[in-house]
Amino acid sequence: MYSRYVITCGSEGDLRIWKGGADDVDQRDVCVGETATAVAQRGKNVYVGADGHCVQAYTWPAMETDGVMTRFTAPVTQIEVSPDGSLLAAASSDMEIHVVNMENMECKRLIGHKAPVLSIALDPKLEFLVSSSCDTTVQVWSLMTCTVVKKWDGVVAKSNSFELSESLCRPSFSPRAGTMIAVPTTTAGEVVIYERQSWNRLKTLTAPNETAVMSVVKFSPCGRLLCGGSTRGRVYIWDVTIERVVQSSEDKNSHAITALDWNLDSTTIALCNVAGQLANLIVQDSLSRSNSEAGSDLDGGETLGVPEFEDDDDDSENVISLEKIKASTLHQNGAGDFDEGSSDDGDEKSSVDEAYSRPHHTPLSELQQAFQPSSTPAHLLQRFMVWNSVGIVKQFNTEDSNEIEVEFHDTGVHHSFRINNLVGHSMAALSTSVLAMASPKSSDSPDRLVCILLKAWDGQKEWDCRLEEWDAAVGVAAGANWVALATSSSVVRIYSADGTQRDVVSVPGPLVTLAASDDRLAIVFHTGQGSNGDQFMSYCLFRIHEGTRLASCLVEGALPMGTLSGGGCTLRWLGFTDENSLAALDFDGVLRVLYGRLWRPVVSLDQQCKSRFDHYFVVGVSETDQNVRCILCKGAYYPPVVPKPIVTEIKWQMPLCEMSSEKGRLEEEMLRNLITLPRVEAMAAENEDKEPSKMAIEKTISITVMKLFALACRSGLDGRAVALCEGMHSVDVVRLAAKYAAKLGRQQLANKITSIAEAIVHRSSRFHNFKSSIGLKDLFLGGE
Repeated sequence: MYSRYVITCGSEGDLRIWKGGADDVDQRDVCVGETATAVAQRGKNVYVGADGHCVQAYTWPAMETDGVMTRFTAPVTQIEVSPDGSLLAAASSDMEIHVVNMENMECKRLIGHKAPVLSIALDPKLEFLVSSSCDTTVQVWSLMTCTVVKKWDGVVAKSNSFELSESLCRPSFSPRAGTMIAVPTTTAGEVVIYERQSWNRLKTLTAPNETAVMSVVKFSPCGRLLCGGSTRGRVYIWDVTIERVVQSSEDKNSHAITALDWNLDSTTIALCNVAGQLANLIVQDSLSRSNSEAGSDLDGGETLGVPEFEDDDDDSENVISLEKIKASTLHQNGAGDFDEGSSDDGDEKSSVDEAYSRPHHTPLSELQQAFQPSSTPAHLLQRFMVWNSVGIVKQFNTEDSNEIEVEFHDTGVHHSFRINNLVGHSMAALSTSVLAMASPKSSDSPDRLVCILLKAWDGQKEWDCRLEEWDAAVGVAAGANWVALATSSSVVRIYSADGTQRDVVSVPGPLVTLAASDDRLAIVFHTGQGSNGDQFMSYCLFRIHEGTRLASCLVEGALPMGTLSGGGCTLRWLGFTDENSLAALDFDGVLRVLYGRLWRPVVSLDQQCKSRFDHYFVVGVSETDQNVRCILCKGAYYPPVVPKPIVTEIKWQMPLCEMSSEKGRLEEEMLRNLITLPRVEAMAAENEDKEPSKMAIEKTISITVMKLFALACRSGLDGRAVALCEGMHSVDVVRLAAKYAAKLGRQQLANKITSIAEAIVHRSSRFHNFKSSIGLKDLFLGGE
């Protein structure tokens, strides 16, 4: 289990990399052969028990082959790597254990078992290795002499093959000093802990009412907790110091637990079972904090998060969720406290002071990698390089073809066409004037930008530009007759559509993504490293001037991202609305639109899905229609290429309170139209075709305000009714409100509203003069 990643393998020969565990519905699949029997990760390598009964090394995270560590004459059953990465140990069904020195590749063979080896555990001090076998024994080996220093008989049920063994009997050393070794036994629900060196029985942990044997156990990173899984699918966590179960959970399908591992921050336990399913077991904050503080006391019997098993297969729905495993909490004496004795006031005060004085380690977040908006992952054989309001660019990278297909929504812009992807382009951007593509750096050639002109009149339809050998392309965007290329040297290069280099802009941080529309360019970059999974990103909105193609900054600031999921959040999409406003979507599914210098959340897309595993893939946003054009992805974040996905429209719904009431719904409708009106007014001033849209929004605002006014009057809230009228610029609507109040017999309210109408008449002339003097478009954009 690698930090935020969980790596699994199965008998079908696929290695799966899950980001964040079972909640990742778009895990990365890597085929490592016809079968994969074991996997381990340490440092820059992943080690897999693959075809040919060998331990194959792969680079991490590129997953390229990196040599064979050792070979057996039968399948590999387990792989262990020392914490410092200096030793690799592997067990096999051929009854041998190989220990490889990673520096000089010297291999030691531990021979002594009389049946297939089930499991192994490396001593953190690299002095011993513990192994279990189908011959019923558990043996302790000296890594110096390659001899057995201790053997326990009858610990494992006897069998003649790894596949038929009732239990894996997977032991675990306590971390750091390895002072204890935990070993499952043949007694139902029992785990024995032995002392290092003397190998005497130190403790016996039991699971109450458990009828099956424990199969796998694993110490927490601090060694105070021990997690174990049984052959009937039950999971237990013991506090080793008090020898009690502090939490248990159960899989109703009773699938045997085959593997488990703690996350490095002790907040999550990853579980696998014999049915090929993966689950995340979430540890509550109080328990995980106590666990992460070595040598500290646990505060009580905290509950453990309910795990949800995910099918580790590759079906069309990507992930299938079984019923949640119910968690049952064992309440301790007192207020859930493990302390059985009492303490005086002085002891209590000292313990509080100690708790406040303890240093608390906050893990740093992994920086989000650069990505292309409106594209699907590059490792897919068939993928969308870009899908926007202009068209669709698809990439096919199969054994039969390596092509790029370009399709336009409006054939008046250009006809569809195909090109051979000989260079290996992996990034693309599309506008009405140019198709821009970038290819990654290869061993024999540097990165290259290739542009195909869609409206060339001189016959020169294509040009390219090679980057320096030390530079690499990380993102590309296409605007109106210009192209932007972001590189690994933290610069953005601006090209005119004809291929002339026009500007170079430095970015104050690693680039995350960029987007373009007409004369606007937006970039998002890291401005620091967040913690607890959060990202620290900023954005910058540029204007690319016509003629010179020089960039000027319009607005910049921090990029807001929510944490609806309770953890860190990353950026999912960046683009422009049809009206040229910047919009961003985070991985919580919240879409925000930039108005002036303010980001406003307009809709939560994931809350519109029926299943929490479903997500929407954004392809366009309209402020005039107040909707999002997107594709529903069942059990994934990205749509498949075949069959062609159907685009649906999701109406904006701003996150206001009391949306179930009439008042809340009317307030949301009013706010939604008020924030879009200035932009539509600015467009209507330049284009008469937008005038009907502006009038429709103004009419909707008037109707909504009148409904809210009537609701306030019926509720006897005169102050609220007056405030609604004071916020209106239409004197006709205010006068209509006065008539309505008079009709209800509220003459005092009617007189107050009439005075407001007179004030609006005087204010209206000054407002129109103000708009004409500075320009409404400049007011909306915050100046240029």
